[in-house]
Amino acid sequence: MDKFSKVMQTRQKMGMSQEPKIVYIGIGTPRRGSRSMTALLNKQKDMVCWDEMNRIQWEPEKWLFYYNLMKLLATDSRHVGDNGFYWLNYVEWLIEWERKILHVYRPVKMQVVCLRRGREETVDSLLRNIDPSDCTNFTSKESEHWVRYNQHHQWYPKYDLPNREAVEKYWDDYYVEAQRLCDKYPSKVRMWETDDALNNEYIQHDMLKWIGFDNPIADTTLEKGKGERRGFREA
Repeated sequence: MDKFSKVMQTRQKMGMSQEPKIVYIGIGTPRRGSRSMTALLNKQKDMVCWDEMNRIQWEPEKWLFYYNLMKLLATDSRHVGDNGFYWLNYVEWLIEWERKILHVYRPVKMQVVCLRRGREETVDSLLRNIDPSDCTNFTSKESEHWVRYNQHHQWYPKYDLPNREAVEKYWDDYYVEAQRLCDKYPSKVRMWETDDALNNEYIQHDMLKWIGFDNPIADTTLEKGKGERRGFREA
C-alpha cells in the first residue's frame, strides 16, 4: 500500500473527508497537443485546467515554483490543472510538496501526465514558426550558430548547435528526463503518445481514471488547436 492509500485509510477510520483534491500537471514539449488535452480535462466534473497558465524558466527557481503552484491552487475549483512544458524540471519539487501536505484536512492527489508527439513532427512544427535568421532560442549565445534570442528564450535549454539540431536535441533530452521521472515515480508520472491519448477512447478513459476521475468523460472529437497561442502558431 502506498503512502497516499495509507493516509486515506487513516482518514476513513477517523471519519474524515476521503475525497482528495486532484492537482493535474501536464508536461511534454511544445506542439504535443496540450490545447486538446486541456479541453479534454475541462470536460471532467469540477475540473478547471489551464493551457500554459504562466510560463516559467527552464532553470528551476524555488520562488517561481511556489508562485506558479500557489497561483494554480488559488483557482476556485474542486480540481485544478495546468498543461505546461515548463513543469518538467519542477516535477520532483511537486512530488516533494505533495508528500509534505498529505496530512492536512483535505488531501491532494497530484498526478503528472506527459504527452509525446513524434520527434520529426514536433521539430517541424516548432521550426515552422521560427525563422533561423531572426532568432535561435535553443542555441547558446556562445555558439557560432547563435543569431539572437527573442523574449521567450529563457523557457528553453541552450545548445552549441544549429537551430534544427538544437531543437532535435531538446526533444531527445526532454523525453529522456521525462522517462526517468516515469521510472522513478510510476504512481505519480506516466507518459502517453499524443495520438493514443487524444484519439483512442479506451486509452483516454484509462488515462483519466489514472489521473483520479471516478467517472471519466472521454472525447476523441476535440478540434485540434488552430491559430495563435503565446508565441507558437498551432499546426
